[in-house]
Formats: sequence, C-alpha cells, structure tokens
Amino acid sequence: MQMLVQALYRTALEGRDPQVIEGIYVKSARSVPFIISMVLAVGISSLNSAHAQNAVQGRRDFARIHALNAETQSSLRNRAEEAARDARSVVDGSRIDCDVTHARLIGYTRRDKPLLEVACRKSAGFIVDTSTMSPRAFDCRILAAGAVEARAAGRKVPSNAVCSLPENASN
Repeated sequence: MQMLVQALYRTALEGRDPQVIEGIYVKSARSVPFIISMVLAVGISSLNSAHAQNAVQGRRDFARIHALNAETQSSLRNRAEEAARDARSVVDGSRIDCDVTHARLIGYTRRDKPLLEVACRKSAGFIVDTSTMSPRAFDCRILAAGAVEARAAGRKVPSNAVCSLPENASN
C-alpha cells in the first residue's frame, strides 16, 4: 500500500497523465487525489482495527499481570506466615536464648532462606539468619547502635538491618 501511495504521489508531482500505476488503471491525473484518499482511508481503517485489537490485547495482558501479582502477593503472604510460625522452632532448635513472643519475616537471604525478626519475652529481640546449618542471631540492641553510627557517618541503613517490632524497639 505504501508503494502505491508513493507511486501515485510521484505521478501527480511529475504532472503525467497515468494510465496504469502499480496495477491500478487510472483514467486521468485528476483522479489521482481521489485514489490517494481512498488508499489512505483503507489504510487508516485497518490501523483503527489494529489499534482496537491491540487495546483488547492490552486489557487482557493487564488482567493477566494483575492476576499474577495477586497470586504472588498471596504466595508471599503465605510464606511470611509460615516463616513466622517456624521462627519458634528455629529459635528452639538453636543456641539462642529466647522465649519467642512475636516474629515477623523480614525478607530472604541470597540462598532464599527466611530472615526473621523475633521478639523475646525476657530478653532483647534478635534478627535470625536461617541460611546456615545453625541459625545466626543478631541482637537488636547491637544492630540499633550500629545503625545510629552508620547514619551519623552519612551512610544508608537498610530497613531490614534494624529491628522494628514494637517489643524490640523499646529495648
């Protein structure tokens, strides 16, 4: 179609009286603008049709992505609840002296193992790294002091590097 429009345009510019252009019989040069307008009308209508199809496909894609996000959020929520339930067994199975009152999932380690914050009944809370055979615990008070020093030095402190449970914030 583009080649036809270009051929018609060239013929009109040259002022020739075309007989046949790209397989279409043309009576006179005066009919060239009409033919160009018809070709453009057909082209525009096909573009509108393609645009409508793209819009429908775009809505389908959006719905599919939204459904995946809902599934992902549900999966993450389930993993967080599971990790919080497992926090007590992780702490009990390690050398960490803590009677867990509250736990939350902070995130995941590079090995896709849960990183947990636990609040203890009679002691300071911990951030527990479960990526090793024996879970490692980091005291919330020590982490808070390190965060204060880092901020004073102008460094950024990741949100999962400090304790945020209410029980741990008061210690």
